Amino acid sequence: MRFADGSRRCVPFLQLPLSQLPSDFFPLTCRTCVDYTNVLADLTVGYMGGQGEQWLLVRNERGEELVSLLGDELRTSALGSAGQRAGPVRGFLANVERAAGGLPLRRMPDWLRPIVGWLMPRVGPRGLEFARARVEMKAVETVIHLRREAPRKLRNMVPPHVWPLVEPYGLKPASHEVRAGSSQAVNSS
Repeated sequence: MRFADGSRRCVPFLQLPLSQLPSDFFPLTCRTCVDYTNVLADLTVGYMGGQGEQWLLVRNERGEELVSLLGDELRTSALGSAGQRAGPVRGFLANVERAAGGLPLRRMPDWLRPIVGWLMPRVGPRGLEFARARVEMKAVETVIHLRREAPRKLRNMVPPHVWPLVEPYGLKPASHEVRAGSSQAVNSS
């Protein structure tokens, strides 16, 4: 966080007091992002995999060309994957539904935040499993927030590939929520 006086403070995401933040702390555009992996980019640098210093996703020849400019300055390691994502994604879904419905989130005691912040990267989903969890969490968040705040936009803002990501968590599209001609299965509600 950067403050008006120029000072900075780093707070790990898991230690943010989410239940105490104003509802617009994360804008709707962030809460409904369906391109969390930046699929149109030639090259993406980020933390998404949850292991190592940064992740580097090279998607095409142009991306390979950019990476080659780094030469020996780039250190790489094999991808890892550990833990299970279903439980954390279900917990996230429950909290997003509560918050979107105006109910208070289950608040973690302040003394527990640093412990969970230390523990989650060691026992929670890691590597590719963490990346899959984050993509599914963003998909869940997109559907819930658009249903609540902009239901008329849902059909045009949620691409067909998102629905299979959220289906294991009980979120299925109604007929008015998918584009005409989409091959996505629709429930009868």
